[in-house]
Amino acid sequence: MHPLSPHRIMLSSTSPKKQIPSSQSKIYAAGLPILGGADAFSARAIKKIPIWNFHGDADKSVSVENSRKIVEALKKIKAKITYTEFSGEGHGISRKVLNDEKVMEWLFVQKKD
Repeated sequence: MHPLSPHRIMLSSTSPKKQIPSSQSKIYAAGLPILGGADAFSARAIKKIPIWNFHGDADKSVSVENSRKIVEALKKIKAKITYTEFSGEGHGISRKVLNDEKVMEWLFVQKKD
């Protein structure tokens, strides 16, 4: 068994049910929200967390506007945000994201100071 590193705690979730709670934002090394989005008011609380957000523009379950709003709010405050929007894709992009080698490479180089 490998020991848990407190410098490499990541948060990934699908749909907006699991957002990074403001009170816990200091423990995460990175965030990988898929089909989510957060309240734009929480942007300042998560500003220092590198985030790569994903959404499909044809998602009928969770509006892509959720992701667009938080991404815009994070960009305005110069947060470490990357956004990928899949054209023509709906709510089933999780496997596509999690099987992407570049996503995994990005995720595993993130480390909390």
